[in-house]
Amino acid sequence: LKLFYLFLDKKRLKNYEQNLGGEFVKVLVNCEDDAQFLGLENCSVVSNGADFPKKKKESKKKKKPFTAGFFGNMRYHPNRDGIKWFLKNVWEADSDDRLVIAGSESREYAGIKGAMATGYLEDLNSEIAVWDVSVVPVRYGTGRQNKILQSWAAGVPVISTSFAAKGVYGEDGKNLLIADTPFEFKRSLERIKKDGSLASGIAGGGKMTLKKYFDWKKSGVIIRGIYSSEFKAARGTKRTAARGKNKTGNKKGRKK
Repeated sequence: LKLFYLFLDKKRLKNYEQNLGGEFVKVLVNCEDDAQFLGLENCSVVSNGADFPKKKKESKKKKKPFTAGFFGNMRYHPNRDGIKWFLKNVWEADSDDRLVIAGSESREYAGIKGAMATGYLEDLNSEIAVWDVSVVPVRYGTGRQNKILQSWAAGVPVISTSFAAKGVYGEDGKNLLIADTPFEFKRSLERIKKDGSLASGIAGGGKMTLKKYFDWKKSGVIIRGIYSSEFKAARGTKRTAARGKNKTGNKKGRKK
C-alpha cells in the first residue's frame, strides 16, 4: 500500500512540476536525474557544491570511541527512512563505537543506546570534521546528496548506498564505499575502522571529485551564461515585436 501511494504521489508531483515548469523561460535543477525525470526542453542542470573549511582538518591520533555520523533534516522522509533502517539493521548499540545523528528534528533519536542526537547545529561542518566516517543509508529521494558533498569537503570518508552515490559520481573504493545491505554496511564500517590508508584514500578521492564536478564558481559561470543568453533572447524578441508594430503603424499612416 505504501509503495502504491508513493507511485501515485510521484506521478502527481511530476505532472505538477511539468506544468509549472512550462510557465518559466528556464528551469534550473541540480541533478541530471531530475532533469531527465521532468523531461522539459527549457531545463538545465547546475550542480550545487560544498564549502571547504577555512581551517585544514587536523591529523588526530587514533581516538576512541570510533565515531560514525549521519546528518540531515529529519523532516525529509528519505532521511528518516534511511536512519531508521540503519539503526534497525546495521548499528550495534552494545558496541564501543559511537553514532552521531545530527540535523533538524534529530533529537527524537536521543534515547537510543549507543547513539547521540545533536539536533540542529549552527556549525555542522565542525561536527562532521571530527567523525571517522559519514554514513549515508539513503535509499530513495531526489536531487544530489549534499551530505556526501559536505563530508567530502570536511575530509571524512563516506559509506553510501548505491542510490545516493549515483548522483555524486561515487565510485566504490575510489571516493567512497558502497553498501546496500546490512552486511555490506557492517563490513565497510569495519574496513574504515581498521584500515587508515583506505579511509584517507577514499576521503582524498572524495575531495578530488568535489573539486572536479561540484565547484560553486563553475556553477556560477554556468548560471551567468544562462541569464545572459536568455536576457539577450528576450531583448531580441522585444525588438522584433517593436519593429513589427512600427511597420504596421507606418502602413496605416500612409492611407488617406
